[in-house]
Amino acid sequence: MREKVSRNIIVQEHIHGDEVRIYVLDNKVIAAAKRVPANVVGDGSNTIMDLIIEKNELRKHVPHLYYRPINVDKTLHERLSTLGYTVDTILKENEKVYLQTISNVSAGGEPIDVTPHLTSKQKEIAIRATKAIPGLAHSGVDMIIDDEMGTGKILELNTRPGIGSHLFPIEGKAIDVPSAIIDYYFPETKNQTDYSSDSLFYFDLQTIFDNLNDGYLEEIELLPYPNNTYVKKQLDINTTTELTTIYKIIKRQLIRNEFSGYIKKTAVDQIELVLANESNEKLDKIINYIEKSKSQLAIESIKLKTYTQPIKLGFEIIEDYYQMSLLQLESIMKDNEKVIGSFEREVKRLRKKIKQIKASSSWKVTKQLRLLKR
Repeated sequence: MREKVSRNIIVQEHIHGDEVRIYVLDNKVIAAAKRVPANVVGDGSNTIMDLIIEKNELRKHVPHLYYRPINVDKTLHERLSTLGYTVDTILKENEKVYLQTISNVSAGGEPIDVTPHLTSKQKEIAIRATKAIPGLAHSGVDMIIDDEMGTGKILELNTRPGIGSHLFPIEGKAIDVPSAIIDYYFPETKNQTDYSSDSLFYFDLQTIFDNLNDGYLEEIELLPYPNNTYVKKQLDINTTTELTTIYKIIKRQLIRNEFSGYIKKTAVDQIELVLANESNEKLDKIINYIEKSKSQLAIESIKLKTYTQPIKLGFEIIEDYYQMSLLQLESIMKDNEKVIGSFEREVKRLRKKIKQIKASSSWKVTKQLRLLKR
């Protein structure tokens, strides 16, 4: 039987250097982040597994990395094996080990800002690559950077690039990419700095996107952005009554008088209620109503203060995961499933190792010694 031989072969050049994501907007380089593969640094006492757990805890303090832990999976074990290590290896102090060969942030990679270090040649390459695609105003250019030559090679262009690595780098300075994007699309607000805390609002965009992406709606009409000055108050309510009960009491007034704000539980016996309305009279009325309902709602005390933060238009109940969209919940569920799967595989590996130890001849020979020690 003759073997079928393919005559179509693709040969790609292998380029040495660092992988860098360069954000280009309006023919300008706004930011650049180098992505480093998942890694741990030894301290002379902890195992690689201990160091991974510690680093994953640190990643939880970075919004962009919170749901992107270092997964202890088959790929990681294989990588360590090629280096002559296992997850139980104790690294020497300051010994650095890369746990993956890829630098993706989703695989445990770490973004480092390198914007100040780009050469004019490297910036020019990124800008020319973006301009080569008609109508592309901004892009995330992935390049392999050669520091010695001061140049680079294009890997790909992303038309919808993420900006988390530029906003939350592990090292270096965070770059305000959103501000540059807003200035580009809304140039009339570029030099506007006179913002009043009493008039800052934002829309519930996530819910809008979810409804449009689900395919049930083609268009959503939003209420006009408020032009009038709003009065904002925060009530810190000390009570054991559930927040849903308090909400039901004031729900009719909230809807009828078009209040914005939220209600959420901040402690076992503490509820935070934020109210915003253009009418000071309406605001005082609902606050007085809550004061009169103290005994009915088992309220011990109410602290009233001015609220100065931006506020979402409309009123919402913030209770655990209830304020999250379906897409956000599904994303969290998938990430948690990955983490659970990783730990389940690790438990399985450890059980197998324990079984092997107990089946070994040395374990059997030392049985009497262990009993004697007990």
